[in-house]
Amino acid sequence: MTKAQTKAQRRKRKGTKRDHEEVMEVVHATPAKPVEDPRIVVLSARCRQMGKEDTKANRSILSLQIMGDPSGMAIACGTRDDTEAAKLWQLFRRYDGAHDAHHRRIIGRPRFPNVAKLEYLPERFETREDDQTDTRTPDEKDRDASNRWHRCSWHLYRMARHEREAIMDGMFLRAPLTKGAKCTTAGIAFVHALRVLQDMDDRD
Repeated sequence: MTKAQTKAQRRKRKGTKRDHEEVMEVVHATPAKPVEDPRIVVLSARCRQMGKEDTKANRSILSLQIMGDPSGMAIACGTRDDTEAAKLWQLFRRYDGAHDAHHRRIIGRPRFPNVAKLEYLPERFETREDDQTDTRTPDEKDRDASNRWHRCSWHLYRMARHEREAIMDGMFLRAPLTKGAKCTTAGIAFVHALRVLQDMDDRD
């Protein structure tokens, strides 16, 4: 092997190593930070919908889970304070969740047809120490979904018809519940019906 051949091989090996390093730099490159928070567009639209000024403080308030649902917006606008709003929101979520699970697992059909694309805020996926794995069998999930909705519907059908219909308006979004930062007539009836349902739920 000549001296010239040895140098050529060393240069070739060196070039191969550098090529590999360049590839690894591309693979492990630090992702660029987004120029703008993608949630701002959605939150700015909520500010306009709620008749609020598009500021960072208002966007922060409207990023709460309760403000991401038309029924939650009606609860936030129609209640006396944050404590009552949180209580009625949890109540509505429990009944609405039972209704949704009953449709999916027992009836076998979603409550809403898949005819339009709905935009949602991006959510962070993470695990926590208190997370619990659902180890129920499909039959157990079906039975639990049926029992939960029967308990909820027992309360609903003890209410006056117009109160029950007002809550179903919130579940199925059959009428606009807010306009600007105020409840519509349907929204006022919805929040009032939730108060009645909360009293019944507390007594039982």
